[in-house]
Amino acid sequence: MSDTPGAAPVGGSGPLFDANRPIGVRIPGGKTVEVVRFPTDVEWADRQRQLKVLVKQLGRGKSKMPNPDSSDVDLALLGKIRDPSDSAPVDGYEAIMVIEQLGKAEVDDIQRAAAGTYRVTLRVPGMVTYHVLRMPTAKEIFQHERGVMDVTWLPYSCKEIIVSMEVGGELYAKLRESVEGYAAAVPLNHQAVVVQAIITAVREELEPERVPDPQKGPPAPPAPPPGPNSPPSAS
Repeated sequence: MSDTPGAAPVGGSGPLFDANRPIGVRIPGGKTVEVVRFPTDVEWADRQRQLKVLVKQLGRGKSKMPNPDSSDVDLALLGKIRDPSDSAPVDGYEAIMVIEQLGKAEVDDIQRAAAGTYRVTLRVPGMVTYHVLRMPTAKEIFQHERGVMDVTWLPYSCKEIIVSMEVGGELYAKLRESVEGYAAAVPLNHQAVVVQAIITAVREELEPERVPDPQKGPPAPPAPPPGPNSPPSAS
């Protein structure tokens, strides 16, 4: 089994991400967990829904948001995708490491492409993939941002946030123009990351240009670095 999650070698064109390829994921202690497949879109979405984020308002504009403990959720998910012949013991926190490695999806670059589209370079386990999506409309951005998070206010100035991956997947399907680097369908967790990156890029482009305050004048230029013949500063 490969040590590169999802990597399927293809002659001459580099590896493709293959969600159906058995893989081995390394964890601390010199152990390798054998996984027979990548989680399905339904499994990724269900995991995300269970990772409820609690935000505690502390007053004076401060809040506290501890990372959710996903050990039980990830151990259950690992039990569904792990090779049944792999009997090495794995605890919940090792399961977190396995699932987080499988789910890694980081935006390396995003650029405007031709005719109102964006090209996103996404780094996933073992390789880089490329996604070209059209620019979303204002309505699509609004609907995505309204639906992607479900916020419930709780007693004692707390709120619970549940994130929906499916909302990102629905918008991805509408915006998608082309994709490179996959042997089959693009996993839902990759779609959600790409969509969020494009919405962030659109919002940044629409930000008004910052202008200097006329009452303060332009900022003072930085002081030049001291040269070899500069007098010593006063102590």
